[in-house]
Amino acid sequence: MTASTGEASAAIGPERLADFLRAHTRRSFVKFDAASGYWVVARHLADLGRGDAADAWRAVVDDGRIGCVVLLDMLVRLAEADAPPTPRDLKTLICEYVDIRLVGRDPAIAISLVGRRSRPRRSQDIGC
Repeated sequence: MTASTGEASAAIGPERLADFLRAHTRRSFVKFDAASGYWVVARHLADLGRGDAADAWRAVVDDGRIGCVVLLDMLVRLAEADAPPTPRDLKTLICEYVDIRLVGRDPAIAISLVGRRSRPRRSQDIGC
């Protein structure tokens, strides 16, 4: 999981996830695929025996503080085209919406932000 203030970002490793969730009980979360992402985190917390953090994570959903990038993209495309949209992968969404350069082959692992003034040459950087 990653966290961002809008100014700075940090990776939250699995060993720190439970404490992070307990420290940020009133924050909102955005996941690429919130449906599966929720269960991955819930299973990890259960495996750790961290019921306190699992309760905090469950409250994120119960309180409506989790957003899904895949669902949002589908809703935007539905509004624009009035046709049933299908879910798209992370690389496709990056190419469509974000000014970044991918570092390496897996868009879910290594992303390097690019300044807003210089848009990356997408076909060279990530194959869009």
